Amino acid sequence: MKKLILPVLLLWGGAVWAQEVIIRALVDGAIVSQAVQPGQSVARGSLLMVVDPAAWQAQVKAAVAEVEQARLKLKDAELDLQEKQDLYDRTVLAKRELQRMQTRHALAEQTLKAAEARLQALRAQERYYRIRAPFAAKVVRVYAPLGSTVYRGMALIGLEKTK
Repeated sequence: MKKLILPVLLLWGGAVWAQEVIIRALVDGAIVSQAVQPGQSVARGSLLMVVDPAAWQAQVKAAVAEVEQARLKLKDAELDLQEKQDLYDRTVLAKRELQRMQTRHALAEQTLKAAEARLQALRAQERYYRIRAPFAAKVVRVYAPLGSTVYRGMALIGLEKTK
């Protein structure tokens, strides 16, 4: 989500001026596409610029692999637990061994949940790489032109809200 400084109207001698709203980066990267120039009018939702998503895409791939690895470990733990439960039911296995396997299974479940949550959090960041106009506006200033490296919190573009 883009951080906004809410527009404020200033009255001076009867005239009204609209204040610049600065759209800031919520991710780090290089500007790989700039779709607007100062003075240009844009509609709400228009693409303004794109931050290179390559590093984020690599993190998503790694997180997908972590989820799959956690699923496989859980499946293995389920098979082991079934085996230990069967041995325990036939009084061939001590209760403590069964409890160890139940704990291992529970840990595998939690590891999978954590990996899925991490992947979900990464996927939620996707929209931060495509900077869009939050309202109909006129582009006042481009702070980070094509090729610029930006970091979280840096100004990207200044907009003036239009009616």
